[in-house]
Amino acid sequence: MGIKKRKSKKGFTVIEAIISLVLFTLIMIPLGSFTLTAVKTSVKSATKEQAINAGQGALEQLKTIKLSQLNKIDSDANYSESHKATLKIGNLNVIKTKDNPIYKVEGEYVDPNNKKKFNIDGDITQGKLEDNGENDKEHAFNDTSLGIDYMVYIGNSTITVHRLIKEGDDNYNPIVKPGWYVIKYNNINKDGINKKRILNLNITKNEDGKIDIRCDNEGQPVNNDQSSNNNKNLLDKNSVDRNINNIKVRFYEDSINKEINLKIANKCIGSQLNVYTYKNKGSGVRYNIYTSTENPHGDVSVFKNYIEGNSEDLRGQLFNINLKVKEKDEVLYNLNTTEFIGG
Repeated sequence: MGIKKRKSKKGFTVIEAIISLVLFTLIMIPLGSFTLTAVKTSVKSATKEQAINAGQGALEQLKTIKLSQLNKIDSDANYSESHKATLKIGNLNVIKTKDNPIYKVEGEYVDPNNKKKFNIDGDITQGKLEDNGENDKEHAFNDTSLGIDYMVYIGNSTITVHRLIKEGDDNYNPIVKPGWYVIKYNNINKDGINKKRILNLNITKNEDGKIDIRCDNEGQPVNNDQSSNNNKNLLDKNSVDRNINNIKVRFYEDSINKEINLKIANKCIGSQLNVYTYKNKGSGVRYNIYTSTENPHGDVSVFKNYIEGNSEDLRGQLFNINLKVKEKDEVLYNLNTTEFIGG
């Protein structure tokens, strides 16, 4: 009698199938959750980047506002029956309410690439004057009280330096009479100005108390006029600088988004060097101040935002802009900056 061989059954039993399903579920649920989280994170990151771009885009629109436009809605709000006035800038509305110094910003920004819309909410407020932290007062133009004895006038293409010899200074050297002397009238490299929109101006008081004022991209004298060089040579030989020097630096042309890096060094021990930076009303010039720490050195004080006129005028040109970029009611990005508004 032959022995029959039994064939083993292939496939899963019911219990094995249930166990496999449970194991598969335990593995796939976390994996699926991880994948979903990664996708959500990626989408959220992309949306945040778009919100940042929207905030910057909205800011660029607001920077096109002229001061005359803000003044107009101020006036309109005062005389309208609703006590409100609106300035429309693209898809943004700048709203002014009577007796409220804050300009409200409302509207939306549409991404030009994908047409995605973001809600914009914020405000514009008048800024404050600033100095180097040593004084909290506002500075109005008054050369007499400041005792200015050097004046530096900077334009887009020239730099002019004047030096004052006061009554009594000529007692030391009768050759030099009291009055203002032009000691520099030079061209400024236009290519450097136009490309970088940055001007490096250096003011140095050496160990002997002599003042040297020059910019990095300074060129030749204007029209080959040698009178300024002659004046400088005369004063260098026949006059003395006092222990205290007050220097006025003024950019006299209207310019937006222009920076002046002002580098100041006082190497004369025991002496004082005061520098006052000026600009026109509505000018977008920014002064960046750098003072030397090399030893030995005298004292340096720098005062920013002096103006040609009433101090209230400059404060009217400097504005704080605060914006919130939203998707529905969720704030995705906050933008806070200070800008000059002129014109």
